Amino acid sequence: MSARRLANLCSLMLVVDGLAESCTGTMLVENKAELRVSLRNYCGDAITLAPGESRSVTLDGTNNKHWVMKEGFEWDCNLDCLDCFYVAANVACSGAVVVGIGYGHNDPVVVHDGILGLLLEGKNEVSKELETVECTPSSCSPQHILPGLDVKITILAAMAVLP
Repeated sequence: MSARRLANLCSLMLVVDGLAESCTGTMLVENKAELRVSLRNYCGDAITLAPGESRSVTLDGTNNKHWVMKEGFEWDCNLDCLDCFYVAANVACSGAVVVGIGYGHNDPVVVHDGILGLLLEGKNEVSKELETVECTPSSCSPQHILPGLDVKITILAAMAVLP
């Protein structure tokens, strides 16, 4: 069992036992793609961003994995989206957002519907250093998990140039 799955299972057990503290956090999501993009929490609510739009997303522990896709993209929302990028985020009660990014089941990245990839930025809660992680066809590190403050996710356009 992966460390992430074990942590999620432990968190779920604490919630069921009524022992978990209710924690929330936020992350900023910016859409630099040239199309409307949706962040889908499986069959739950969708967050849709127009080209150039940024929005603060509240995380509460019930919405910890978002699939990033072109608005209107159809897939079986009861399953993982294998043709999509994802943002997997949990919230620490310290205010940190513990987040990782990837593609499908951590498969090689394919540019999909005008979305080149994701860029994750944030200040590491422990080291206080700025960290940047990308998931694009040239580089994707789904094992790089950031316990971050001031977390920002940028959805990159297929023709975008990374900073």
